[in-house]
Amino acid sequence: MIIASLAFGAPYVVIVALKAIAVDFGGYRSIPSAAASLAMLGTGVGGLLMSWLAERVGVRSVVVIGGLMVCAGLLLSSRASDGGAWVLYLGHGLLVGLVGNAAIQAPLYVYVTRWFDRRRGTALALIASGQYVAGACWPPLFQRAIDEYGWRQTMVGFGVLVGAIVVVLALVFLRPAPEVTTTTARTQSGGESGRCLVCRPTRLLPCSRPPPFSVACQWRCRRLI
Repeated sequence: MIIASLAFGAPYVVIVALKAIAVDFGGYRSIPSAAASLAMLGTGVGGLLMSWLAERVGVRSVVVIGGLMVCAGLLLSSRASDGGAWVLYLGHGLLVGLVGNAAIQAPLYVYVTRWFDRRRGTALALIASGQYVAGACWPPLFQRAIDEYGWRQTMVGFGVLVGAIVVVLALVFLRPAPEVTTTTARTQSGGESGRCLVCRPTRLLPCSRPPPFSVACQWRCRRLI
């Protein structure tokens, strides 16, 4: 939830600083508004690709990449006045959205479901609340920072904060989730192999299937493990 609340705070910088950014672009508020919209759109579209990537390289690596990309996107967007509106679009649409927050939102949902058999809905609700925590907590702080230091410095400072904390939390806490694996066991009758569908590799768990299926399932798991 902390990772999500940090990463999803990034698009709110450009929303809170809409007037200040518009002044630097000749008063066109459509430019920062489009940047925020592209960040949201990129998060949704990129989640499809990042979920697939997380299955192959691991959630930890993908979330680390996401945190670094959010940081890079805010740093790039802070230079938008020098490079033009396309720099703001590229920083938010591509880096913050498509390969940044997209690498955090969907992969974390999949990751959390693998740690819970019971209360899985509660766990997912906590992850989903990160986006709303970001919307409630960060805008007032951004407003004060923008009034004090300007929107560019606010983007740079928050980008560095997201990159540092998200990467550290991902490396420390996002361990490989327990998976149901194929266990091969050779029996005295000739050596058979099979797939255990209920028990984890290290210990037996209470079967969630109703009797008499649970009895047969637990007997099969003992035979395989």
